[in-house]
Amino acid sequence: MGKVAGLTAMLLISLLVLAGCGSTATSNWTNTGGGLSKYSVMSFAYDSAHDVLYAGTASHGVWRCDSPRTSPRWTDMGGGVASYGIYALAYDPARDLVYAGGYKTDVGANSVMGGVWRCTSPRASPRWIDTGGSLGSFLVYALAYDAARDILYAGTDRGIWRSLKPDGQPSWSGMGGGLKAFPVKSLAHDPTRNVLYAGGDNMVGGSGGVWYCNTPDGAPAWLSTTGDFNGTGVDALAYDSKRDVLYAGTSGTGVRRCTSPRAAPSWTSMSEQLIKSGGPNAAVALAYDSAGDALFMGGYEAGGLVIRHDSGVWRCANPEQSDTWKPSGTGIRRFDISSMAFVPANGLMFAGVGPSQTLPIEGQGVWRYELPPLKK
Repeated sequence: MGKVAGLTAMLLISLLVLAGCGSTATSNWTNTGGGLSKYSVMSFAYDSAHDVLYAGTASHGVWRCDSPRTSPRWTDMGGGVASYGIYALAYDPARDLVYAGGYKTDVGANSVMGGVWRCTSPRASPRWIDTGGSLGSFLVYALAYDAARDILYAGTDRGIWRSLKPDGQPSWSGMGGGLKAFPVKSLAHDPTRNVLYAGGDNMVGGSGGVWYCNTPDGAPAWLSTTGDFNGTGVDALAYDSKRDVLYAGTSGTGVRRCTSPRAAPSWTSMSEQLIKSGGPNAAVALAYDSAGDALFMGGYEAGGLVIRHDSGVWRCANPEQSDTWKPSGTGIRRFDISSMAFVPANGLMFAGVGPSQTLPIEGQGVWRYELPPLKK
């Protein structure tokens, strides 16, 4: 992300709409291997109809994994995004389209090129098309796709932008509001209520915090959920629509919980004990399991001299009430996590291992974890 390089381990980008299974038992994480295993993975999108997982890397474009549940096979999707850092992915199941957002630095020209790209025929013969517009000069950190209304939202270094009918002739327009001056690192869309949530990065003098928009497909009006984020940025969001609870992963104070985020927002910390015990304070990826009522967090320890490296993916059961975190399983606790994807129908979690802040590791690809079945 001076600033450009410093953000590479802190971005999340686009988690899936979640529902699924989980229990208090643990199992092991396994490396999906392949050509991606030496790269940092910053974003995911999953095609459930064809069992295909798409992964965005820190500097090697987008890769596709066929049969990730059983016999993962990774393929470089090449094209115009091949040298980009892809920090956000979104998938349109109705039209079989993949959207990728990110940027790259042109060292020779001393400039940064960003934007959102669209991929047609992603499983057969991928063809990448730059959606153009104003986003071509912006850093893109997050994407959220509203499948019912065919609208693509992008979080950038200059606020939030929207494209109506992005599968046709995309036209990007700024959504204004109080976040327009902030880098927006995370987005979460509630399709039932048609509410868009956005998390802002920290700026001089404070944090952008979390905002929401009740009319994202119309004339957008943004409202702040307030709350004190202690000057840290919001890198990840997850939403429990049943209980109306919003979770925010921050860049230095762990996970925070907000009840009644639109009516009477009230933020509380969920990570104080975890951080004190040596767990990660940078929560850059979140996934909510609605069937198991569990929140998963992926992150790393940010800032200062780290004596105890205890990163990986952590699980909090009954997160609307509890602040107790437990490791989700063995195998990746020594790695810094930069992205996660939850496949609820199969009870699978995928984690992207990013560039380490404390260990001599550039990246370790994608790891897979099978959640134990729910206890009846």
